[in-house]
Amino acid sequence: MVPVALGRHNHLVRGLLCHCVLCCAETKERRLSFVKVHVTKDGEKIKLCKMTDSHLDATIRLFERRAKEGITVGTGGGSCAEDMFYDEDTLYGEEALEVLEYDEYVKERDRRISIKKERKG
Repeated sequence: MVPVALGRHNHLVRGLLCHCVLCCAETKERRLSFVKVHVTKDGEKIKLCKMTDSHLDATIRLFERRAKEGITVGTGGGSCAEDMFYDEDTLYGEEALEVLEYDEYVKERDRRISIKKERKG
């Protein structure tokens, strides 16, 4: 079975081992906020802020490699059987990185780096 990831752009990413999704979480003030969640190849969900530094770095490198190689994404929809459609395309570079939610992982890495610099300085 080929792993499939669903990103925020509603594309299916075939063969991807992990991905990022936005989950809705209730805060103490009972407001809704969005939490970035990483889903591993085993289906385990981890908040990006809870990933280890090494796991975060490895995921960023994986996404960079996959963007060079190309990722196959599928889109589809329809409201009834007669309207259903499905299409696949291969994306490379920036387009692939956008679907993989790459920027969310880089923002988390950069946030951690700035915190470490503040603590040292």
